[in-house]
Amino acid sequence: MGRVDAIIVTVDLLKRDSEIKILIGCSEAEKRLILASLNDSPSMKAIIIQRPENT
Repeated sequence: MGRVDAIIVTVDLLKRDSEIKILIGCSEAEKRLILASLNDSPSMKAIIIQRPENT
């Protein structure tokens, strides 16, 4: 199994819910693309929490 690189926390105001997405084995470019696509809506926003490099 791959290493967890980061998590993304989303909040959807229309659905009135939130989610945590676990990113495993993603490159920095892939993380940026995922975050940008999740923030592409006025009703849904996301933040990324990255694992420190040395752990």
